[in-house]
Amino acid sequence: MTGTTANNRKYLMSGAAFILVAAGAYGLGRVYPPLGPSAGTIAPSQRYQAPQVGEGDITLGDTSVPELMQTDAFELMVKDPNFRALAASPGFQALAGQPRIDGAVSLAKKLVDDDALVIPIAHPVLPFFISERLGCGFVQPALGAVDLLSLCVDGAAP
Repeated sequence: MTGTTANNRKYLMSGAAFILVAAGAYGLGRVYPPLGPSAGTIAPSQRYQAPQVGEGDITLGDTSVPELMQTDAFELMVKDPNFRALAASPGFQALAGQPRIDGAVSLAKKLVDDDALVIPIAHPVLPFFISERLGCGFVQPALGAVDLLSLCVDGAAP
């Protein structure tokens, strides 16, 4: 009997607590918000309005790489396993490496700043074999000199 009395007492206490919480919520709801007329002003909202984007707002950088990547030739090169093997080879990496680019930039700067710049237009460029160490090269007849960027230097030859 004590078990039944304890359960009944537990239910009675839970019911009383529920009724107290419900009465408190109802009473609080009657007080807040206060009943009666409300006073105030409703103003239209000021929304942010940005001007339209014009041509001068957007500047594009060098678009040659994206234009190249959208060609069919690029698509064929990327999917060709022979070209991918060539691009991954150490010889190709050395040929396209940063020291070669730095050398070309310094040579171009020297030619522009120190020497008279001659730009041949509509002249043929002639490929030829120079030596075992240098390999191939191109001569520009207008300059009468070898194009230094076209040299295929072989580091293994003596």
